[in-house]
Amino acid sequence: MEIEQEKTVVDPDEVDKVLERIRREKAAMHPVEGANPPVDGQIAVISFEASENGVPLEDIRAQNFELALGKKQALQDFEDLVKTTALGAENEGEITFPADFINPALAGKTVRMRVTVHAVNERRLPDMDDELAKAMGFADVEKMRGAVVESYRTNRESLHRAAAQKKLLDRLLAAVDFPLPESMVALNVRNLLADMRTRLERQGKGLQSLGKTPEELRAQVLPEAESITRTQVFLLRAAKHEKLEVPDQEVDAWLYRSAMRSGEDFTALKDAYVKSGMIFNLRDRLLADKGMEAIYAKATIKEIEPLQELKPVTPADRAPS
Repeated sequence: MEIEQEKTVVDPDEVDKVLERIRREKAAMHPVEGANPPVDGQIAVISFEASENGVPLEDIRAQNFELALGKKQALQDFEDLVKTTALGAENEGEITFPADFINPALAGKTVRMRVTVHAVNERRLPDMDDELAKAMGFADVEKMRGAVVESYRTNRESLHRAAAQKKLLDRLLAAVDFPLPESMVALNVRNLLADMRTRLERQGKGLQSLGKTPEELRAQVLPEAESITRTQVFLLRAAKHEKLEVPDQEVDAWLYRSAMRSGEDFTALKDAYVKSGMIFNLRDRLLADKGMEAIYAKATIKEIEPLQELKPVTPADRAPS
């Protein structure tokens, strides 16, 4: 099969953005002079405590808490209270928690919050010079820029490759029809709901904030779960047709990389996968990836000029790697 794939072109502006992120990551903390209240972009070191009808709430208090303002790390009312409190001063005001707040005991409640600002800091960016490059492990700025360019090129090639694979897969799936294993569909429904719950919890909310019953939520994600299952089944069959396998060493290598990224103990992580049975799902995912690579290897790739915009391929588009 012939499939179009975009050429990889390095955008200098994107490289500059990466270098700017490196500068921000190496920014040093410096105290802000004066006693003015903190503003967005600054980091306030605060202590706070809450009370309801004059009764202290033990679960809502902290000492020397660092709050990055303007990053939506706290309720807006709370940030506004901090931003009206001068350095070294104490302030208080009413804070109302959203009705869909993740903690049901606080959802919809209004409490009295007392805040003290102990310090206000800001990050100061270093110069883009050889000293910064050496701090990042490079000989000079040019070597650092070269490494960023190569990393950008590799990532962009990966995106273009994944997009081409997605087009190949869509064309093949449109040509076949087969029943879906109910157990796999159910597993993918659970995974999608778990992802949804995690995203909401990061916003301080729960699934109940969507105002839907568990049955309605399952029905909402069912089409995506079926699409993922179709992809997985097809790619596993392709891998079987090509007589591909995933040896234990490759499974261990994936788990080791995952443990390194998360800081978990490799042995504990592997034991958890084995005891939960997820080790079989992981092996299938790795095998499905091999099936996709085998299909891609047999295709005729026609390079085209880059498009204006390339959307990243999501796990729903193909078997996750």
